[in-house]
Amino acid sequence: MTTSLLTHPTGLSLLTLSRPLHQTTAHTPLSLPSRFPAAAHPIARSSPSSGHTFIFSSSSSVVWEYDSRGRRVGEMSPPAGRSGKVGMVCPLGRGKEGRESVVISCGSELRVMEKDGVWKHVATLEGPSGSITALSSNAGGTLIAAASDVGELVLYDQSKATRLVVPLGTSIEGTITNLSFPPTLPSSLLLSSSTSLHIHLIALPNKPSDRVDIREIRPFGSAAGQAVGVGRGVLDVVFSPVMESSDGRKKGGLCAVLRDGGEVALVGLDAPDSAAKVISFGSDLRCLSFLDGASLAGCSKHGSLLIKDLRALAKDPVEIELDQPITSIHTLPSIPRAARPSIAPSVASTARRTPLGEARNVANVEVETMAPPLLPSLKGKEKAAKAVVRPEPSSIRTAERDNAVAAAPERTRKVVRTDTAEQTREKEREEQSSPPLPQAKSRAVSAPQDAASRPRPSVGTSRAASNPHPHPHPPSLSRPPSSARGTTPAPIMEENENEDQDQDGDADDELAGDKWIEQPEGEEVHLSWALHVDSRAAPASVPGNPRAGAGDRPDWATVDELRREIGNLQLDMLRMGRNLKNEIRRAVHPLANELKESREVIERQRREIERLRRGY
Repeated sequence: MTTSLLTHPTGLSLLTLSRPLHQTTAHTPLSLPSRFPAAAHPIARSSPSSGHTFIFSSSSSVVWEYDSRGRRVGEMSPPAGRSGKVGMVCPLGRGKEGRESVVISCGSELRVMEKDGVWKHVATLEGPSGSITALSSNAGGTLIAAASDVGELVLYDQSKATRLVVPLGTSIEGTITNLSFPPTLPSSLLLSSSTSLHIHLIALPNKPSDRVDIREIRPFGSAAGQAVGVGRGVLDVVFSPVMESSDGRKKGGLCAVLRDGGEVALVGLDAPDSAAKVISFGSDLRCLSFLDGASLAGCSKHGSLLIKDLRALAKDPVEIELDQPITSIHTLPSIPRAARPSIAPSVASTARRTPLGEARNVANVEVETMAPPLLPSLKGKEKAAKAVVRPEPSSIRTAERDNAVAAAPERTRKVVRTDTAEQTREKEREEQSSPPLPQAKSRAVSAPQDAASRPRPSVGTSRAASNPHPHPHPPSLSRPPSSARGTTPAPIMEENENEDQDQDGDADDELAGDKWIEQPEGEEVHLSWALHVDSRAAPASVPGNPRAGAGDRPDWATVDELRREIGNLQLDMLRMGRNLKNEIRRAVHPLANELKESREVIERQRREIERLRRGY
């Protein structure tokens, strides 16, 4: 696929060609600048290194720059010479610093322009005597050649800052209309005249005193005369692109010479002994351009585009016609695009925060979660993930366990149990074979009991640390009815353990361990009151007893009050933090508005500067 810039009498267009070639193809029209002279024909020159194209006219003093996509990206106005108009433009490409530069002829002087953000005039070169008729540069832009209508040829070396007048003698007659540096012969210069069918290859001298070696080449054979009428000589000279093979050898650089009548001579300059091959397009052509190494395109005088495949010379060229006549074609180099930055999310854990210092939850930032609190170590075959006591359905314990607890009333214990599959089935069989008990929602702990059977009040679960407990009373005691005590073990005392609940009131429902585990209770929770029930302590332990005083409350009620106080303190801290954030927001809001207004002003100024630069 090849992209070419076409010039028309009143506009420009981009043409993209792909194989196989078709006679009708779509093209993209480009608009000329508003300040471009209305009655002038656009002239284009393309840069081989950057692919940018420079548009100008012989009646204007401004040169406009277009990129490879047809977008206008800049303009320049060189210092006016004696005529004040732009004569010729030669792109120099990008230098070592990556800056684009061009040389423009203004009368008998040459202006060197360089782009550093904007185009600036950096140097003025003294041109040859007379009016400049041809201007060219080598691939690197270090050598500049200019010829005049009086037959003077001047060579400029920008790297050495030298100017050399090349003596031509009488070997070249007529006005030099074409200058070009062969890509395969960097130290040579090819020139031609509009009144001659011969071309001349000059070996560039290093010093003015060196002898100039001029080789005459007759591409159309010896029969073609050296001097012909004006306008019937060499019309255009182009070179095929040079490609480097895998073994390091360069291929290409074929020279195509156009004369009137649509005849083209293909010459290999690096092989002087090889004969030129002449082909015909069958129509008068204005100019030539290589699309690639094997396709040669020419603009006919009636405005169509003819493309000939050099690998099949016997075939007629493919003709492409557009809605506007084509005056010239310029093949744009295929420059690879720079690699786009990766859009994958960053793996680095960067801290992104709002102006108030709040962390944002973004996709590429790892959010650290709070680790769960350390749990006490448990005994058994498998360590439980969390040691949480869960109320389980009551079951009748064996007499041995009840007697063991009754024999040691001074020893408190916490029971944690996990049922395996076999134990669960065994428990279900025991529940089916045993009579139901009054309470079946709490863990059962055996203890001696002398008081009468009392109904158990429902004790809710605290959902928040700041809310009061529904029933701030000690756990109730219950015993099975007398009918169930005939052949059953000792009575069962039920206990609710609220000390294992979290501050927010969320209790886990996990069971830990695979057997009964005895764990000594800490000093913060005392259950000795549940194991020692006498006549003096019984009235204080009965829920709703009016004689129970504030000094008779158990320790767990005090803990519950402390939890509520801590929760209230935490709520106060949250309110203070929220109020502080609101105050910070109110203080920062005017500054944010000022920054927003400043950005809008800067954006308007940037647009105005861009509009003034472009001139509309």
